[in-house]
Amino acid sequence: MLRGDANVVATVAWVRRQGVRVLVVPLDGVGVLPTFQFNARGSLRPELAELVEALQSAGLGPWQTWSFMVSSTGRLSGGMPALVAESDPARAARAVQRMVEYLRETGAG
Repeated sequence: MLRGDANVVATVAWVRRQGVRVLVVPLDGVGVLPTFQFNARGSLRPELAELVEALQSAGLGPWQTWSFMVSSTGRLSGGMPALVAESDPARAARAVQRMVEYLRETGAG
């Protein structure tokens, strides 16, 4: 159950309305919604939605976005963006912005 709604059709419609604010990772022909982006009640964490949107809009693919959000990064002194965003959203946003700038500079996105 996602967002407190057992209705799969409603959930799919909701995900489509969110666009790149929600990370959907393709796996065996199915879209998987990584749980790090939702709170305990199943609601989208807005501070993470902004980060995911920035990364995906810069051209980072879904798997790479997922990896960046849940992996330790030197941009956060070894912290994980998804966890740092809980206590210091501005710091996590700066790390994502640096990643976006890197993607633009290198054409990697």
